[in-house]
Amino acid sequence: MDYRITWTIDLDAPSPLEAALRALAIQRDPDSLALHFHVHDPRGDVFSVDLSHPNEPIAECALLP
Repeated sequence: MDYRITWTIDLDAPSPLEAALRALAIQRDPDSLALHFHVHDPRGDVFSVDLSHPNEPIAECALLP
């Protein structure tokens, strides 16, 4: 099954390129807290997935209204 994963962040930057580079750096930082995603499934359902608790066997996942 194919999923679309989205991660949203608001950044202040002097250009679109610099904003993208800053977002990429945040995603790649091993200490980053950017661990919350929206997962869109093929049926159109959207799930909120929080991976901030890596020691739990199942991440927190909730169907959004």
